Amino acid sequence: WERALLEEDLSTLGLVLYKNGEPVAQGAGAACLGHPAKAVAWLANALAAFGVALEPGEIVMSGAWAPVQPASPGDLFTLVGTGGRALSLRFV
Repeated sequence: WERALLEEDLSTLGLVLYKNGEPVAQGAGAACLGHPAKAVAWLANALAAFGVALEPGEIVMSGAWAPVQPASPGDLFTLVGTGGRALSLRFV
């Protein structure tokens, strides 16, 4: 999304999700076991119990910061984070 996020406390990052211009969900990084890094650490430890390791370059999602929303063709979702950072995705 942007490198500046690497320097921030993701537990305090707030997000609002818009679907076709209407707000449909909101959340914060703290929703992921208190901090997204804690959720990833939990995953790594759980996988290790089965002899599986996270590998460099793998993409890991820390968990849902807000409830999942249904999507249909043509829907436009915009995620706006603290500080006005926006990321948009249109389903085709």
